[in-house]
Amino acid sequence: MAHLYLVPQWFFGFDIAMELVFAIIAMALAFFTYRIYKVSEDEDVKLFGLAFVLISISYIVWASINLFMLDKLSDGIREISLNNLMSINYILTLVHMGLFIVGIITLAYAHLEIKSAKAYYILTGLALIGLVSSSIPWITYQLLAIFLLSTIVYHYAVDHSCYKNKKARAIFIAFLLLLLSRIDFLFTANSAFAYIFGHILELTAYSLILVGLVANIKGCKK
Repeated sequence: MAHLYLVPQWFFGFDIAMELVFAIIAMALAFFTYRIYKVSEDEDVKLFGLAFVLISISYIVWASINLFMLDKLSDGIREISLNNLMSINYILTLVHMGLFIVGIITLAYAHLEIKSAKAYYILTGLALIGLVSSSIPWITYQLLAIFLLSTIVYHYAVDHSCYKNKKARAIFIAFLLLLLSRIDFLFTANSAFAYIFGHILELTAYSLILVGLVANIKGCKK
């Protein structure tokens, strides 16, 4: 199998730190969401929190992969590849991708008007089967994330058009940036710059989501 993404030597360490920051922000989002759920008892809010717990764990796994399993190359570039189907590298990479995809599915599911445990099972099952059975799991992972995030972006675009306030705009922009980051990550096998730019987009996105959620909590206290 070909390598999944290239990491410039000078960026190595920064990417791991950023992934851990993503994990912390996502877990903070889950914590703040839980506080909102305790007040509202809204099941959609609970699903939102569960989604960010899964996403947070996925970033911790990704940081671990990059810390211990990146191969050094002679030209100042590191790479991660899936050369052995039974290697810990391959398994952890699938775990990272699976957790993130289920997290995004849970986010998308939280916005559906009709809730069904069977529908959720089918969505997650089909996505995970497609991911595990793919001959190019990294590309399949990104395409799944792009598709799911596009539905979430559409939801927040409608919200923004209805409410036209700063909070709605910030959340819409945040998820749009997450969508763009996943499009960018499609090219990381051939471009180390794409890997860097994707991390910057994600950092901006999670910061906006966190600021928006903290603002909502302050509004609830008032």
